[in-house]
Order: sequence, then C-alpha cells, then structure tokens
Amino acid sequence: MGSAAAQNINAKILLKRVIYFFPFQLLIVHLKKNHVLLLFWLILFGFVTEAMGKKFGIPYLFLYPEYLEKVGFRSHFILGFSVGGFITAFNISSYIINGFRYPFIATLSRPFYKYSINNFIIPVVFLLIYSYQLVHFQTTVEELSFFSALYNLAGFYIGLMFFLIIAYSYFFSTNLHIGKLELNFSGKKTNRPTSGILYKPHTWFEERESKWRIKTYLNSFFSVKLTRDIGHYDDETLQKIFRQNHLNASFFEVLVLVTVVVLGIFREYDVFRIPASASAILIFTMFIMLASAVHSWVKGWSTTVFILVLLFINYLSNNTSFNYRSFA
Repeated sequence: MGSAAAQNINAKILLKRVIYFFPFQLLIVHLKKNHVLLLFWLILFGFVTEAMGKKFGIPYLFLYPEYLEKVGFRSHFILGFSVGGFITAFNISSYIINGFRYPFIATLSRPFYKYSINNFIIPVVFLLIYSYQLVHFQTTVEELSFFSALYNLAGFYIGLMFFLIIAYSYFFSTNLHIGKLELNFSGKKTNRPTSGILYKPHTWFEERESKWRIKTYLNSFFSVKLTRDIGHYDDETLQKIFRQNHLNASFFEVLVLVTVVVLGIFREYDVFRIPASASAILIFTMFIMLASAVHSWVKGWSTTVFILVLLFINYLSNNTSFNYRSFA
C-alpha cells in the first residue's frame, strides 16, 4: 500500500510538472489573452499555406521571394533575416505583455533569452510548416531540383540565424537578472532605471496577483529545470530587473522603426528594394511592437484600442488630405 501511494504521489507530481511546463503555459496564455499577437501569426500561416491571398499571388511572394528580379540565396537570406526580426519582436512583445505573470524569470540568468526559448512553440511550428511549403512549392510549381530548393531554404535559415545571433548577443550583454543586480548594489544605492517613453513605469507588477503557476521550464533547448522559490525576493527588486530589461527591449523597437523609415526614404534605390514578403514581415514587426506599446498603456482595452488605431491609420492613408500628390 505504501509503495502504491508513493507511486501515485510521484505520478501526480510528474503530471503537474508537465501541465505547468513553461512553454505549454505560454501557449495557453497566448491563446487566452494575446489575440493581437496571434493575429499576425495567423496571417503568416495563411500566406505560407496558401489559405489566404492566393488570388492575389501573396503566397508566391513568401514561397519564391525575389530580390533585384532574381530568386536565389540572397533573396531567401533577406526574407530569413526579416523573419528573425519578426520572431524577436514577437518574443519582446510577449515578454512585455506577459512578463509580470512569471516573476521567477527575473531570477534566472539571461532572462529574456530563457523566456524566448520557452516561447518557442508558435515560431517553431511556423518554421516547420514554412520549410515544407517552400520546398514543395519550389520543386512542384517552379520545378526546381530538390537540392536547389534546399539551397534556397538554407539561405533563409542562415539569414534567420544571423539576425537572432545579433539580437540575442545584444540582450546577453544588457539583460539584468538577480545576480547582476546584487553585484550592482554591492552595498551601494543605485539609480532607478527608467522605462522609456513608450511605456508606463509601473506596468510590470500592477497585476502581480495574476501570476501563473510554473513548475518546470526550459533552461536550454536540451535542459529542463524546476522553478525556484522567489518568496524571499521583494517586489521592488524584481521590478528593477523587469524595468531595465524593458528599456533594453525598447532599443530594438526604435531600431525597427528607423529601418522602416530608411527603407521608405531610399526605396528608389535598387539595393533598398527588399523582397515584397520581407517588407510585409517588417510592417508586421512594427505593428506587433505597436501592440505591446498600446497594451502597456491601456492593458485590458489593448485589443480594442489597437484595432481603432489600425482603422485610424487606414483612414489617414485613404484620405486625400493626407496623401502626397505629385504635380510634375
């Protein structure tokens, strides 16, 4: 009886560790609360599976991208680079919107990197589907050889990894965690980090009571660990970590906005005419970051406000009073 009871207890503990596995819980919170973020993924899934925009040839732009009127390694590299930016923006926005639910993440080394690893399900599913669709399309519709399609796909993934390496190298060097904060204190009072003009400084822990239970998480792609108890850390300490990492993330957002502006200004030059699909991804990246900024200010009303903002932007773009007209 004692052995059976012990096995039953162990089974319950194991079940809880599976149910409250961080990647699963992040997927659930996306499905339950982050509908704006999911909207952009659904659109991309629709494009690459040819379920959306086929009448207008949009899937073709993603499955056979052109750069300077040529399809090859470079065009796929640029598209992969832009998708890397989109995935990074998705992780940043998710971190900004959902970070307060998982305060244990602030106690880990490289918290944003660990968060991104655990936020892998949606991006990885997309990449797997996209890889299959791209190879299938290029070998059946464009009649390329299987190895030519794989060569193009390799260009896509090299571009993707190139961006992720650059982005996460930056976050590795700037992200704050408990260990760094304790070293910074060294018995001295440090300045309180600002949160940037895009976000309210009190965002992270206003809803501390809403934190979700997590039992296990991915420490790396090949290592699962138990979460540690954070009861001995005070809220102010955790807030400092989230605020500083929040500020670091805002640098990436500003960089994307600058990129959009530069590409728009110099679009008449061939070198800046990136593949149409990469341009679409860049716009999605900008909007997904706008969604996180809106959420920071209005929280529960974020979806409604974001839709209103999009409708307002659409109104401005269609209103002749705001359009540039050339009389040359």
